[in-house]
Amino acid sequence: MKQLIILTLASLFFTASAAADEALTAEVLKEKSLAMCESKASVLPEGEKAEALAVCQCVAENTNYELILEAKKSGDDSVAKQHMEETLKTCKAEDASIGS
Repeated sequence: MKQLIILTLASLFFTASAAADEALTAEVLKEKSLAMCESKASVLPEGEKAEALAVCQCVAENTNYELILEAKKSGDDSVAKQHMEETLKTCKAEDASIGS
């Protein structure tokens, strides 16, 4: 699962980086992120797939893409990175509490 989450965050960050060049909207970024979750989860072993997909989708659903886009435009990648790390932490905690 950790691999999927890391790939998800890296991909979200890359997608946001490309957004400035392609004039992507927050909604398009969210859709791309959700599609990426499905794609990345499809290659995981069955025992890891459901949990990894749930966390990945949580991150995709709860990411503030407007904040990410603004951070990228301003060149302050640390804001985007911090937001994504906090979102991931929250989603992992939610997943852990559901699983217990």
